[in-house]
Amino acid sequence: MFREARDFTDTFRYLQGDPQVKYDASAFFCPVIVLMAYSLEIYLKCLATLAYGNQKGGRHDLQKLFNKIPSQSKSRIKEIYALELATHLDYFLAQKKKYERFGELPDPRDFDKILEVNKDAFENLRYLYENDSWPKLEPELLSIVVFATQKHLSEMKPEWLQPITWHSPDDVLAAESKSQSTK
Repeated sequence: MFREARDFTDTFRYLQGDPQVKYDASAFFCPVIVLMAYSLEIYLKCLATLAYGNQKGGRHDLQKLFNKIPSQSKSRIKEIYALELATHLDYFLAQKKKYERFGELPDPRDFDKILEVNKDAFENLRYLYENDSWPKLEPELLSIVVFATQKHLSEMKPEWLQPITWHSPDDVLAAESKSQSTK
């Protein structure tokens, strides 16, 4: 439990640019997958909201969320996934063969199976310390699903790609002070 908390803390500190935290792929593995799964969850809820209105609530099951989006979006995401996968297919097929002795890995071309294997990635890795064994996941393929979903949304709403300017409380206070002094 402590190590998992430390891994999330170190990932946060690394992303904040803390020079005392060095890149550590093994420590960042779970936090990165949690972030991937969570971002996919939000993208899928965003697609459902665009199509059907407010989609608050619900669980974290990526497969169920994917099944709630419009057919056109499902088709386009699968198309983008297949195009992106094609550039890495030899690698994934070699990985499947290399690790088959540890258990069956899904065919990387089977989008629905990849989604099924990763459907609970957010909850399984967010609460990894509660699991009796390592959950079955395909995080590299999940990352392609996330990319495909983001790209589809970006095609639908290109204006959403514009950077967001966040203002700290100090920035807000300074702007308020400046506007009051000019009155």
